[in-house]
Amino acid sequence: MRGRSGAEPPPAVTPRRASASAGGSPLRPTDSASVPPPVSGWARYQETTLTGHMALVYAVAFSPDGQTLASGGDDGTIRLWSVTSRSTTAVLTPVSSGQLNWVTSVAFSPDGRTLVTGGWDRTVRWWDVASRTNTAVLTGHASSVESVAFSPDGTTLASGGGTGDNTIRLWDVASRTTTAVLTGHTGDVGSVAFSRDGRVLASGSWDSTIRLWDVASRTTTAVLTGHTDYVNSVVFSPDGRTLASGGEDCTVRLWDAASHANTAVLTGTGDFVESVAFTPDGATLASSGYKEIRLWDVASHAGIAVLHGHTALVDSVAFSPDGRTLASGARDGTVRLWRRG
Repeated sequence: MRGRSGAEPPPAVTPRRASASAGGSPLRPTDSASVPPPVSGWARYQETTLTGHMALVYAVAFSPDGQTLASGGDDGTIRLWSVTSRSTTAVLTPVSSGQLNWVTSVAFSPDGRTLVTGGWDRTVRWWDVASRTNTAVLTGHASSVESVAFSPDGTTLASGGGTGDNTIRLWDVASRTTTAVLTGHTGDVGSVAFSRDGRVLASGSWDSTIRLWDVASRTTTAVLTGHTDYVNSVVFSPDGRTLASGGEDCTVRLWDAASHANTAVLTGTGDFVESVAFTPDGATLASSGYKEIRLWDVASHAGIAVLHGHTALVDSVAFSPDGRTLASGARDGTVRLWRRG
């Protein structure tokens, strides 16, 4: 993820307020600078702030049963939260040989038994959720591990490397060994996501491109261009038909997963986009940026709500499995839960 691959901690984020452009795309951008009244219950959201991290929060993820939220940040810890009680249930602290160990990414396995985290210390760490113990430390990346994602069947893990590495590693979950190293990106791999059937892996990079990979053959099947700056986040819709991406060109882009066509460019945020996430029904897309989260109607491409509360860049957003709660992690050191009315 953003700005964490150098020898020193990243400088303070200066929001970009230049007007967004479509990056030369022939598509007409959907300008949502004037957002209509919120719909689908988000007009009556209830917001809860979770505190405990001592520094920036970079990543959040719900467990498959929706009962637990994991968050990671540059205080070097992973926190597990009870979604029901809104309280910390565990603090997991990696041990990393004297290096800074910012936690850059978190992901639960499909069965919910394992939490995997990526760190600035170049490792992928496996945690047993029940015992709260670190059961494995996987090495191989030459730089920070910026993103992690499980395949839907839970047999494969993908991890994306930072500056100087720029690779994607595929790991066999059973043996916890590298099965492939995917090369092609020329910048940090800030985000990885599997398709619904697990056959395709999408990756977003600081080289401004999105790559689609055939998981079986380990080959690039498409390079999607259109973003004019870092691609920070990619995610497939639940039905697998649409890929969404967010970048530092201040746009959210929607792509047809089959034809690879760029079907929409959503603008109006006035700032770079750090994270994107679909609701489980695929009807709503969330995108995060500086101090705010925007919600979009996927069918109409219209902005439907703006959620305010964070006081810094919002690095990560994730919907609960029932789609009624949105979690966000930000550089103000807080995790927030937004409950739909």
